[in-house]
Amino acid sequence: KEKLPSIYEKGEGTIYLRAKVQIFSAHESTLVAQIAGIIKDKKISGLKKIVDYSNRGITDIRLEFDSSQYDGQVILNKLYKNTQLQISFSIKMRALVGSDPKIFSLTETLQAFISKRLENIRRKSQFLFKENQKELVSLNTRLFIINNYQEIAEIIKGYPTEEDRYEQLKQKFVEIKQGKIKIENILSMSISFRQFTPEKQADLAKEITNLETENEELGQLIASEEKRKEKLIADLEQLKKDYEKDARRTQIISDSHLIDERKAITPEEIIIILSQGEKKKSKSETGEKESKLASYLNIYKIDSLDATNIPRKIYIVPIYKLTDKSINLKESGMLKLDPGELVEQIISVREDFLTDENKQEKYLVIGTKKGKIKRLPLEKIGRVMKGGKKIINIVKHHDEISQVAFTSGNDDIMVFTKQGKNKNFAEERMRVVGRAAYGDTAIKLEDSGKKVRCLKHQTLLEQHKTASCCDKSQL
Repeated sequence: KEKLPSIYEKGEGTIYLRAKVQIFSAHESTLVAQIAGIIKDKKISGLKKIVDYSNRGITDIRLEFDSSQYDGQVILNKLYKNTQLQISFSIKMRALVGSDPKIFSLTETLQAFISKRLENIRRKSQFLFKENQKELVSLNTRLFIINNYQEIAEIIKGYPTEEDRYEQLKQKFVEIKQGKIKIENILSMSISFRQFTPEKQADLAKEITNLETENEELGQLIASEEKRKEKLIADLEQLKKDYEKDARRTQIISDSHLIDERKAITPEEIIIILSQGEKKKSKSETGEKESKLASYLNIYKIDSLDATNIPRKIYIVPIYKLTDKSINLKESGMLKLDPGELVEQIISVREDFLTDENKQEKYLVIGTKKGKIKRLPLEKIGRVMKGGKKIINIVKHHDEISQVAFTSGNDDIMVFTKQGKNKNFAEERMRVVGRAAYGDTAIKLEDSGKKVRCLKHQTLLEQHKTASCCDKSQL
């Protein structure tokens, strides 16, 4: 339904035709074969059986599924996606303009239709007017002969030459002299005596009057465009009246036609646990063992989920793409992590979180381990691809993200250090900055102070300080 204004404006587009279905769960032979193949290959979990009760032009296909374990709407969405229960139909309102094809908008189509109908009314009126004129000449000649047959017969019998007869007829009758009646038509007209009866003469006079009245109306249609428009409106009203009992067989609906993955999965709550695991590889050619620290999501059976990594990026992972097992985020292709990049924190958010203008949360507040804090408007994040999106510039400051949270713009912020210090302030006192900014100081740390982190990461940092792998002057 939402696509129709664009199609009417541009003259082209695509609509989707969907079969009417009832769940208990509905073109026939091909569709039945398709669904039977899906059941046989077990492509849609829960579908058990298909029975075709179609008869005498009425399509009645019934599907059986386990309603205690499977959602009928989810099964139906899968059928829409994988069978001819729903198909797309391309629309192009194309017509010839002269010898060239053109795609018309609805407005242009209606304008062209009206112009063509008005022209057809004019041309039809001209044709009928000429035909009526011919008929009037014949009827008027016949009536003239009936009213003056004795005088005409005397002149024709009394003069031996055709020139004399013509001259006498012109002198005798004003109608002939004025050209209203032609002598050739009089001489070639054949009339039976039955037409001389009073009732036949009355019928003849009435027919002439009707044709003259009709020709007067046709003349107005030929001369006046306004009259032609009135005629067109009357014709369309009559057409509407003639087909008022012809009920529409299809429905225009606003339901989304796209059946994506999330609509083909039964809604359920799951628990997501983030872990870091070491993945060992086989011996290389040098004989040395290689190990790799990887980010895993353990799925144990919430909307979309938001993963924020240590350096500076934000990622979006649709929850419906996760399966009931442990997933390596990088190897699965869900995230394109940079070398050495690990996922630090996961936040559950709604699917439309970044695009919903009416949501309560307006900002993403980011805290770092060096006591910096940053407030980033959510609209500045925009669309997030697999490769993530930079949200804070902390690399050159040798800092790391400690915590992220969503705020409304009117919240209070509380900052804590490992040594037990804290600081409270209103969120509105913070600057609103862009994605490239580092942020402001939230709390001043002592030389040994830093924001709280887990013991495991603290131990790794202490071990790194004593290792000889790099320059430690910047730590």
